[in-house]
Order: sequence, then structure tokens, then C-alpha cells
Amino acid sequence: MKRIAAIVFICFSNFLFCNVRYISNSGNDLNDGSSWDKSFASIEKGLSSSSPGDVIWVSKGTYYPTSPYDLTGSPRYYHLRLKNGIKLLGGFAGNEIFGDFDITDRDFLTNETIISGDIGSPDDRLDNCYHIFYHPDSLALDSTAVIGGFTISGGNADGTEYTHKFGGGFYNYACSPSLTNLKIKDNYAENDGGGIFNDCCDKTLYISSCTVSSNNSAGNGGGIYSYFSKIIINESSITENSTGMHLSGESLTFIENSKISDNSSYGIVNIDESVLNMSFSEISSNGNSGIYNITYSEVYLKSCRIDNNNQYYSSGGFNNLLSSVEMTNCIVSNNTSSANGGGIYTDEGTVNLINSDIVSNTITGELSKGGGIYGINSYINIDNSILWNNQAPGWIVPTFGGIQLYYTQGSGSYDRIYIENSCFLSDSYNFTAAKEGSSNISDDPEFFDLENSDLRLNETSPCLDLGNNDLTNEQFDIRGYGFERKLNSNDGLPGIVDIGAYEFKLGYDSGLDTPSDPNIVYNNNTAFLTWSPVLGANRYTVYRSIDPYSEFAVIDTTTDCSYTDSSIPPGNKYFYCIKAENVIY
Repeated sequence: MKRIAAIVFICFSNFLFCNVRYISNSGNDLNDGSSWDKSFASIEKGLSSSSPGDVIWVSKGTYYPTSPYDLTGSPRYYHLRLKNGIKLLGGFAGNEIFGDFDITDRDFLTNETIISGDIGSPDDRLDNCYHIFYHPDSLALDSTAVIGGFTISGGNADGTEYTHKFGGGFYNYACSPSLTNLKIKDNYAENDGGGIFNDCCDKTLYISSCTVSSNNSAGNGGGIYSYFSKIIINESSITENSTGMHLSGESLTFIENSKISDNSSYGIVNIDESVLNMSFSEISSNGNSGIYNITYSEVYLKSCRIDNNNQYYSSGGFNNLLSSVEMTNCIVSNNTSSANGGGIYTDEGTVNLINSDIVSNTITGELSKGGGIYGINSYINIDNSILWNNQAPGWIVPTFGGIQLYYTQGSGSYDRIYIENSCFLSDSYNFTAAKEGSSNISDDPEFFDLENSDLRLNETSPCLDLGNNDLTNEQFDIRGYGFERKLNSNDGLPGIVDIGAYEFKLGYDSGLDTPSDPNIVYNNNTAFLTWSPVLGANRYTVYRSIDPYSEFAVIDTTTDCSYTDSSIPPGNKYFYCIKAENVIY
């Protein structure tokens, strides 16, 4: 997806006037840390020797916590503590020169810098540190406490004291440091927050360009747990944890340009009057609901995709109980539930859909209802949106109806469905609800490639120019900058908004011309192909055949207007075909 950014994040730069401390595996804590040759050996020594304004460079290798600070007991209490005004940076080779080296050029893969809690028997977590970073409220950390460029792993918060059952990777109580370019993985908490635990933080925790993966907790939030805190997440991945994120206790969370995927349970739980704002992000392939929104909480989604999530009870895509959700320019697709509401389930809540697609979701149970949306005692408002191709393959006979939307009348004050300028099959087999609204259609929306989840509209789609401009304030569609809303489909000039998450862009989403000026040069068993660029194409597929009248096989794709085929056996003759395409990445 094309994306735009609306949140300002802290960035790093080389300062001409600051002290740099150096840490390496070949260092010694008796050194003064003033150069790589005089580097410290431990991160704790580097932090304790630094003052606000200092920067710490750490070279590749594995490091371990070495101090319990003010805690007592076994080495399992060893941990690290960030400090306000100090930047702790990993990912260095160990030969960089301050002032000459741009720290944005660090190679985090080649120069992986690991802080590990595996201080005892290798690969036996029972004697690991409880936390890698432990930040009690007395530190009062704010965004000037910065860490970036490390892998944080092996924390095991299974202590006997209550505090040490939370936050295997990071434990933050009333502390909000800035985390950037981190891999936080393979940490555990007996209670909450295997990777990150954030509690009662009135300042903002910044998480930018991080991967939070393979963390687990026996309680909530295997990846990230937040209670009564504010978090801003950008360009990050939260994947393969027990639960991706658990946001509770009036937490306020902003997520942008990020991916929440492949967590074994929920992608995100938003609970107890918490507010989640999410844009240009993907919530996919989680074991339970993509988002579980419950108990007077609010979710605002813009230009997001919720797809391929699987739930055994209620909705696979979005589960909304006693709460509200607003989706603008969003796609909810290919989610599955064995109960009700394959795409969206709402009970005593509010659902507001604006220019969104609820498509190809599935309910599998014989008694399931609402493949696209299931609602009970709720307020559902649908504007400029598409409900299509949602399925109920588990039905033996079409007993219930409402494959696209099924609504059960309740007795509460919410009880209303309003749908306007939208596209859906309105017969009772597909839509079972008493509804208000007008200017709806039941024609096939003619997606670009429904089978492969490309939900752009074809140039002959009945959804073009059929929305209501008054129902949306968005400047761009789901792709973001460069893909304006409210365009006439026939000339591309400002006009009437389309129905659905995509706005048809003339010359980009329309049929493409055939590549012109093809040329081929053959030399030494290699064919060099060139052609002229095609307006609107962002990929070319190269086909090859031994016979111009037989089937051509795909040999490769390229974004260039040239291709080199070096796999031609001597004596063979080949024919080529070049296809211009515009694909959604």
C-alpha cells in the first residue's frame, strides 16, 4: 500500500558536541570508554559512566546484564536501566569514527548486537534474568531515554514477587523511553507483557521501526501489554507472539504503517475504555480475532486491512462488544469464524463503515450467521461501502439468510441499521435486517481480481462515481498520497467519490496498453530484451515459449523495461511475450 505519515517521531543524528562512550566484547570495564581501543566491556558500565547528552556506541556481539542495581537476591535480578538524556545505540562493527560515520548506515543484520537474559545454563530459561530492562517509577524515564539497534531476548519474568511476573523484555512502570530499530523476541512473562510491559505511563512510549516477535505470556499481551498508558508505534511489526497487543485501563494507542500478524491468539485486544487509532496498517493471519474491542472502548481505523484472521467464537476479523469502531478506507476480507460474523461481530456496540470493503469472509458452522457482519442490539452505519462474496459453506440448507449481514433485533437504544450509497445483495438470503437508507445497488462491483484479493474497481464497475461526497472527508483512498478521492472515472478530474476502499484512478487502474518498441538481441546463449514503458504499469511479466502458437510460461517479473534471459540452451529458439501490469503490493 502507498502510505502517508502523520506522526512525528524522534530521530537520531550525529551531534558535534557530545561525549561518545564505546562498548565492545573485547573491552574492559577498567577502561575509560573513550574509544573503541579503550572500550568498556559491559553496557551497565557504559550507562553508569554517562551523563545527559552522551551517546553510547555498542559493537556487534552478545552482552548480558551484570548488575541487580537496588534489587537483591540471585543473578536472576540482573537487568539494565536506561537513563534520561542518553542514547544507547547498537549495530556497530567496532571501527566507526564519530563525526565521519552516519549512524543511519548501521547494518543491524551483519552487526547484530544482542542483549540477552540467558545468563545461566544455555537455552534453559529457568535461570534467565527476570527482565532485560527494568524501569521502576523512581527513574521517571521520558522520550530522551533512547535505545536503538539491539536484539533484546531471553528475559523470563516468572519471579515469585508480583513485580517480577511482568515484562520479560522491558518492564516500564511510569516510564516511557524511546525504542527504535529493535528486535524484541523470545521473552516471557508469567503474567502480562512478555516483550514489553507498560503501566501507568503519563508520558508517551515511542516504538519505531521495531520487530516484536515470538514473545509469550501466561496472562495478557505476549508481545506488548499497556495499562493506563500512551503508546505511539510506527513502521513496526508485532508478529508470532501469543497475543500481539493487550491495551487496557484507558490506554491511548496510535499505530501507523505497521503490521500485526501471525500471533497465535488475538492480534490486538482493546479493553476497558481504551482508545486505539490505527492507520495504513495490516492486521492479518492471527489465530483469533484480528481486533477484539470490548467494554466501552473505541477503535478508529483508516486505510487498514484486516484479513485472514481465524476465530472459533464470534468474529474472525473484528469483534466489538459494548464498544465502538469506525473504519474509513478499510478492507475486512478473508477472515473466518466457526460461529457468527466472519468479518465483523458487534453486540451492544456501534459500527461505522465509510468507504470500506467487507468481502470474502466466511462462517463455517451449520448454525452460524452473518458471513460479512453479524449484529445484535447495535447501531450499524454503512456509507459508500461494499459487502460482497461473504460465505456460509457450513449451511446444510439456507435456514437463516443474512450471509452478507445478519442482524438480531434487541431491546437497547442502539438498535438501528442505516446503509446508504453502498453495494450489497439485498435479498433476505444475503441481507437479513430491517434497514434504513437509500441509493444502494445490488450489482456485481467488478473487482479487479477478487480471487487474489485485489479489490480495486474495474473501469466498468457500477460502483464508480456512485458514492456520496458528503459521507466522506478523506482526501486519499486506502493507498494514501497520490491516490485522491472524489475523481470522475471518465476524465480523472474532481467529481463524485466511488463506493469502496479504492478510488478508480484513470490511467493507473484502467486497462494498460501493450508494451511498444520491443527489441531483442541474442548473444552467447543470452537474450537481451527491451521495450518502452507503459503508462500506469508498475510491473512487467516476461513469458517464454518454444512455439508462438502454444502456451507461454512465466519466467520472471521485473519493474524495469528490460530483461536478460541467460538460461537458453544452445540451438534452441524461443518466443517472448511481455505483459504490462499494475499490481497492488
